Amino acid sequence: MNRSTRFVVLSLLVLLALVVSACAPAAIPAAQPAATESAAAEAPAEAAAPAEAAAGDVVEIEYWQYNFGARVDAMNQLIAQFEAENPGIKVIHNSDIPYDDFRNKIAASVPAGVGPDVATL
Repeated sequence: MNRSTRFVVLSLLVLLALVVSACAPAAIPAAQPAATESAAAEAPAEAAAPAEAAAGDVVEIEYWQYNFGARVDAMNQLIAQFEAENPGIKVIHNSDIPYDDFRNKIAASVPAGVGPDVATL
């Protein structure tokens, strides 16, 4: 092996080591188990939240679906049934988006923080 070939091989090995180390998962901090325990202790308080919402607050869920007649009609029926079974939840159904624009609209709105809670893709 001549000198330039060794240099190329060594350079490729260094590059490969950098790529592999960049793809490694981040180290988990040692304090992680303590956070899990405190989250478990807070779980009963979170379980009480839906009971409070049922007492009078209405939760709104925004749902986006592309405009396709038969699917929109079927989804409207399912939403009506869901709302009847869950009186504290109101579904805001947006189906005015053309199919060709739907994925672009989702891709732009979700990172901006203005996307729907649920969407059909």
